[in-house]
Amino acid sequence: MKFKIICIFTAVYCCSIFLAAIIKSEEKARIDYGSFTESKLEQIVQASSFFKDEGEKIDYISSKFLGTSYKDHTLTGDINTPEIFTINLKGVDCFTYLDYVEGLAISKSFNQFGDSVKKIRYQNS
Repeated sequence: MKFKIICIFTAVYCCSIFLAAIIKSEEKARIDYGSFTESKLEQIVQASSFFKDEGEKIDYISSKFLGTSYKDHTLTGDINTPEIFTINLKGVDCFTYLDYVEGLAISKSFNQFGDSVKKIRYQNS
């Protein structure tokens, strides 16, 4: 009888740890490209690579965001809430707009875009 109770307790404990890990890792990032597609973002990165002048490059990339809505509070996280990495091109505020334009400017391909935004936004990444 004690063995059954120990087995049940161990099984419940292991399942709870497993479920907690799934829930914790469930949402590592929120990505919404809005009206952009991966293909369009790749085109922007590739076309911008031909600009030798950084100012012209930034001007070109930022022009692609004309018409993008202003949206505040697109980033999550505070002292009590863990942050979820977010890219939201559907709506930007002044800081996220700069993150995305610079992220595209320093990326060599679309696949680097997310990592570029992380490097811009976070220390030690």
